[in-house]
Amino acid sequence: MGSSSLYKAVAIDLDGTLLNSDHYVEQESLDALDRLRHAGIEVIIITGRTMYEAAHVVRPFLDITRDTIVFQAGSQIVRYREKKMTTDLMLISSSDKEKLISVGRRYGFPPLVCVNDEMCTERQENPAFPVYEEMMSRKIVYVDDLMDHAMSNPVGKIALVCENSVLLRMEEDMKQMNIESSWGFSYKDGVDVCARNKKKALVDILHQMRIGREELVTVGDSNNDLEMIRFGGLGVAMENATQEMIDAADYITLDHDHNGVAYLIDHVILGDYKKGKE
Repeated sequence: MGSSSLYKAVAIDLDGTLLNSDHYVEQESLDALDRLRHAGIEVIIITGRTMYEAAHVVRPFLDITRDTIVFQAGSQIVRYREKKMTTDLMLISSSDKEKLISVGRRYGFPPLVCVNDEMCTERQENPAFPVYEEMMSRKIVYVDDLMDHAMSNPVGKIALVCENSVLLRMEEDMKQMNIESSWGFSYKDGVDVCARNKKKALVDILHQMRIGREELVTVGDSNNDLEMIRFGGLGVAMENATQEMIDAADYITLDHDHNGVAYLIDHVILGDYKKGKE
């Protein structure tokens, strides 16, 4: 079925957006995603999670014949066509890896480095790790020498995870270090650093799909979604989003515990909402 909507693609963040507070997608939202597909609109899932971390939450609704998924906050693009998967991974430079590990060590919280879809770090007393492991439904992997491990392997994402006040001080140092990679808060106690951010990933995807940015809806909740929602023809913030996101958005939908994505799909995207109108 062809689409009569103004929009041809929808890019949707996972945590705090499509996933509710219990980190799963409710049936109402699953059904709404199917209505998007039946209308001929591309579904793009875009998340800071690695492929492994996202697997159990995307499996219930992934359509491997057509969906596109962006992992690692933009670094990895996975496309499914005719049940075949293609992967495009952009890598963080050796210089940035060294700087990020050094700044983490300086504050006593070496970062999490994504190697072969595992989040690796050095042993540390970090009270933020149990929350991270519960949210991602996986255990952190500890290595003896994080710098050597990172330098010896391709890395698309590095996560700084610790108390918010410490992260804010780390971020100030990062601004002085000429780090080339993109970064942003994925939640209060987590900053994702990636070789390609969500906006840049969407630029590449839209080029492949031959879709204009004005035909794209972008949906998110955290500050690492800011560039993405400013880029979309219709930038949407969840009601539970940060104030910066709400201020930047063209439209505010319901929160993630009240199926805000489903409401957006049925009342806005498939309802021919026009930017600037109520």
